[in-house]
Amino acid sequence: MIGLYLLAAHLVGDFLLQNRWHAALKLRYPVQRAQHVAWYCVPFVPIAALYGRWSFSAIVFLVSLAALHFATDSYRFRSTLGDVIQWRLDLHRDPLPLKRAWLDYALGAADRNPAIREIDVSDRAVRWPTPNPWPPIVLMVDQTLHLCQLAILGGVLL
Repeated sequence: MIGLYLLAAHLVGDFLLQNRWHAALKLRYPVQRAQHVAWYCVPFVPIAALYGRWSFSAIVFLVSLAALHFATDSYRFRSTLGDVIQWRLDLHRDPLPLKRAWLDYALGAADRNPAIREIDVSDRAVRWPTPNPWPPIVLMVDQTLHLCQLAILGGVLL
């Protein structure tokens, strides 16, 4: 049951209590990010009080949660771990997508799609994992990290 409470508190803190200024400015200004993290932690206080009984581990849970949320919200994730692993294992040299990307590049599509600019003209290989073209990837990676942090902290400390 605590897992559902942690999930509900996360959704309330990260979405319902976040105002537009925090959402727009938290990446640029640490003060805005700190304000967002403070509001984010508010729904977790009753859970820490109920399940941790205000023990030392409940306080560590809240402080760790705030620190991890601050660190995670400091960066906008544009690629997934799978993208990086694929790039590291040199699996990105699939000729068909590169051929299509090369054709799009030749037809001038690079102006419309910045990911195509990552194609190296000399050997037609991708230099670095290109940003994932799926628009919700930024939100999905961020939320996945937050939920993994919650699961670990809640399981260990509460």
